[in-house]
Amino acid sequence: MKTIETGSRPETCILCGSAASSPVYGTPPRALVRCSGCGLVRVAPMPDAGSRREVNLGTYSTEEYRRRYFLDRKIYSSWFRKKLELIERFKPGRGRILDIGCSYGFFVEEALGRGWDAFGCEINPVTGGYSRGRLGERVHVGGPETIPFGGQGFDAIVMWDVIEHQPDPLSFLEGVKKYLKPGGVICLQVPNFGSYISELKKENWDWLTPGDHLYFFTPDTLGRLAGRAGLRQSHSETWESLRYFIDSLLGYNERRGALAELYRATVVRAVELGLFFLFLPFQRRLHREGKGALILSVLSSPGGKND
Repeated sequence: MKTIETGSRPETCILCGSAASSPVYGTPPRALVRCSGCGLVRVAPMPDAGSRREVNLGTYSTEEYRRRYFLDRKIYSSWFRKKLELIERFKPGRGRILDIGCSYGFFVEEALGRGWDAFGCEINPVTGGYSRGRLGERVHVGGPETIPFGGQGFDAIVMWDVIEHQPDPLSFLEGVKKYLKPGGVICLQVPNFGSYISELKKENWDWLTPGDHLYFFTPDTLGRLAGRAGLRQSHSETWESLRYFIDSLLGYNERRGALAELYRATVVRAVELGLFFLFLPFQRRLHREGKGALILSVLSSPGGKND
């Protein structure tokens, strides 16, 4: 799949082709810019493949990442069940499903348990290697362009927090689309740059990680991306858990170590319980106005994988 070229010439927007942009935040060593034509936010300059690989390995191969991921396994499993319920509204017969960026394989396991013929792929050799060790040939360690089990196509493809890491998410989405069966769906999730918490915290927003996250979407620009890829947006919503909101608001979402975990287990938990009912009306407002921290979207392909 092609990448955006970097060099002396200005980078152009993948959605509208404009080379004009304005600065959003200066986040050394890379800044964020907003396209003057369509409003899409991206990192500039775009890091090369070597830098992206270094960031991926340094972030997702660590023992600390593994520990935190498994510590939150029950939470992930609950979220994945709800997402599968959403997908099954569009594909009630289930069938073949592919998780791109499957990490430690929790979603693949949940899908198998619900009767899906589930597969995964993961570029990180540590997380992907763990998943392959547990799930065997159902998991491919590498990019989606090299999966060995894509010939039959998939009824559904999921990408949880994946396309914001791509140097050219349009080409990436077009490449993934080729694996869909006729009438298949792609379900994806990305951080919402237009969320309340992003607007509140500005350059201190937790998901503002240039070098790891390369594009920053809103519901509008994500819808535009889907349209450019020849996909129809069948469902779009934003959501945000109370736990994430409190962690992020107080600045503990990305903190590590025993003291941070103790804080989460005591103070944050107490605040969660105390504010649960007070937060419900606010959560409904976030959902209604598209201001939740995460965008969840279902994209349909009427033509199928050979379009």
